[in-house]
Amino acid sequence: MKKLFILVALISSLSYSLDLEVSASVIASPNRGALSVANYFRNKTISTHVHFSTANSNHLMLGVGFAYHPLGYNGPYAFHSSDWMINMGGEGHFWQLDFGLGYQYAFLKHFGIYAEIGYVFYAGKGSYYTSYNDDKGTLSNDDLNFPFGIGLLFPF
Repeated sequence: MKKLFILVALISSLSYSLDLEVSASVIASPNRGALSVANYFRNKTISTHVHFSTANSNHLMLGVGFAYHPLGYNGPYAFHSSDWMINMGGEGHFWQLDFGLGYQYAFLKHFGIYAEIGYVFYAGKGSYYTSYNDDKGTLSNDDLNFPFGIGLLFPF
């Protein structure tokens, strides 16, 4: 927990000095992961970010994302994110690819919220899959997943 607090403080200090946005997910986001740092371009219509999703004894997931905000910072957006999943057992390493839509709104200068829903699929072992079983650590085409996330924004 102490390491996570230090990481959040470090990212927050960087975002304050580099005009970035930090977001933290209350429910794990398909686009932003658990913790994300984003930068906005072209009058805040395009954003890129790096994010951290999962780290435990079974998994490590890190990723990058891209979003298009047609109405600027506040409002709807479409996104794509790509996560590298390192599975410590089971199927090994693979990509998680998310596509979806979201909505974000800043209530104050340095505080806001977001919600998003996506479609996820996986690339690994020379093929594409629609589901991943966390318990067994296996990829399959048994289910379709539409992950959603909600979280807090801290623009600087």
